[in-house]
Amino acid sequence: MAFHMELYTMSMVAILCGYSLQWAHGLKRHFHSRLEWSAEMRVVSGKMEFESGSGALRVENIVKVFKKVAQYPSPTAARILKPPSNNGGLTITSVWSQRNLEREKSIKFQQTHFVDLSLQKSTDMYPVDISFELLSSLSKSEELRAVVREIPTDTTSKKQYLEVWKLGQLYRNFDLAALEVHGDVYADGDFGAFDWSPCEQKVLYIAEKKFSKSEPFTKVKPQETNENKLGGGNKTVKVCSTLMICSSQHAV
Repeated sequence: MAFHMELYTMSMVAILCGYSLQWAHGLKRHFHSRLEWSAEMRVVSGKMEFESGSGALRVENIVKVFKKVAQYPSPTAARILKPPSNNGGLTITSVWSQRNLEREKSIKFQQTHFVDLSLQKSTDMYPVDISFELLSSLSKSEELRAVVREIPTDTTSKKQYLEVWKLGQLYRNFDLAALEVHGDVYADGDFGAFDWSPCEQKVLYIAEKKFSKSEPFTKVKPQETNENKLGGGNKTVKVCSTLMICSSQHAV
């Protein structure tokens, strides 16, 4: 079922990008071959037994098939931009996802396609890696582009930034964590939303609520040091309070 849905999506992107029907039929043959590979994987997985004498597993065949399938990217989004006034063609941007087995993660890249009105000839630009982009949105005039980008700071933490691009250059950049207005921005299919207002002055998105840091009621806070001068002389007496932490048995 997933393969058939992916075939339908790929065919739609093929039509949007102006590829010929022959190319779309080529996609169909390509996905039928993927179905055969999937069937082969199921058959081979049922024979994961020790071969007589050698003691080797048939896992190598499964790995080879999986590597072949992982080489093909899958489309995740596409957008038709406004055609320029002096050109009758179309400009289309498409976003693709692909497994990177060496890095053990999925990557995303974006391609730009220039298509003539006959939908028979297209020019494809080089893909651009957008793996760190969580969300992106074009304004109605297509002069502004907002991006929520997540950058890993170390192996355990990440930081989110809101970028605004204007006419091909970075116009504004906001560190969302430093603003301390909300938590992480939602980018999943259930709660994720990202869009420009009609006036192109605001950006709408959904994020986690910012909670204040909770502190235990029994937390011990050090007392401030008071300095008092006695009399009118130059002698200074520092009055410091001694902190006593008492338990049921001892006083430290």
